[in-house]
Amino acid sequence: MCVDYIDLNRACPKDSFPLPKIDRLVDSTARHAMMSFMDAYSGFHQIPLWPEDQEKTSFVTEQGLYCYKVMSFGLKNAPATFQRLVNTVFAKQLGRNIESYIDDMIVKSKQKMDHLDDLRETFETLRTYQMRLNPKKCIFGVSSGKFLGFLVDERGIEANPDKLNAELKYPTVEKFGFALFLASKKLRPYFLAHWLIVYTDQPLKRPFTNLEASGRVLNWAIELNAFDILYEPRKAIKGQAFADLIAEMTRPPYLKNEKTQWASNNEAEYEALICGIQMSKAAGAAEVLVLSDSQLIVNQVKGEYEAKDDAMIKYLEKVRQEVQQLTSFEIQHIPRSENNKAYALSKLASSASCDTPRHVFWEVKQLKSIDASRT
Repeated sequence: MCVDYIDLNRACPKDSFPLPKIDRLVDSTARHAMMSFMDAYSGFHQIPLWPEDQEKTSFVTEQGLYCYKVMSFGLKNAPATFQRLVNTVFAKQLGRNIESYIDDMIVKSKQKMDHLDDLRETFETLRTYQMRLNPKKCIFGVSSGKFLGFLVDERGIEANPDKLNAELKYPTVEKFGFALFLASKKLRPYFLAHWLIVYTDQPLKRPFTNLEASGRVLNWAIELNAFDILYEPRKAIKGQAFADLIAEMTRPPYLKNEKTQWASNNEAEYEALICGIQMSKAAGAAEVLVLSDSQLIVNQVKGEYEAKDDAMIKYLEKVRQEVQQLTSFEIQHIPRSENNKAYALSKLASSASCDTPRHVFWEVKQLKSIDASRT
């Protein structure tokens, strides 16, 4: 039965209790492993009316005069009242393992094994407050489902396929026209302020300029005629594609930065040695054995080679300062082909992608270890 409550709704003050934001509910529901969708059975009818207000819902039938004892559909404040009830009943669960928009409720679980516990907690709450569900509209233990017009699953949010069928069945011309119509809605200030040229291989000019179409296409054409739009056939795209490729793939010219000091190979070997000694000391090591494939570094540290370059002299002094705090320090030369462990670590650290999770931490040093301004 449908009762007209227009006059009653005008006389009643508006309940300012806020309804949840649909976008927030959908975002918080997505990316859960298992969900259960529930719907309250005649939700509004589960809330009794105040006895003094029951006669205000009176209506006449052929059998006599009747009134509602429970909250009726069509009342202005019914959604806010039911939402307040749900927020009160599920105060300990909302946002954690349940979301609700009026009488549409969903139980969500990050792990599948936790879903039974979440459902048990929900049903205990429903039983405590004697709230009833509509079994025909309830779905339990699924990995995806429709919630408030969206399809939510463990991957995220997807458009409801039921709402896409009509658009997917459009002919190609109508799809292009629909896309242009949506763009005009979202970019209306830009469309009003500029002349627009639409390059397309679809015959959009005739239906959208002569108003010869009918139905939805005619409505789109009327809306689009408010803008200055020129429809031109698409030009050859081979040359444009080549130009776009060059523009995208061409690297910007390298401009030398005076603040950037690139290290030579020998300096990089010394930096690796110094960093290794510092990390060993930080780990509490007192005796350190270094295996290096740099013959120059090994012999300079041992004193067999003389460091003549200013940078090499500074690096050698830095190494000697670092090893003073060690109980024992020894450096040996080893061929690169035999230094497998260090080689494997260097490849793992510099690899852009790896089949296994990365456990090697690396740092880009902006200053040399011998730089006096190093902080």
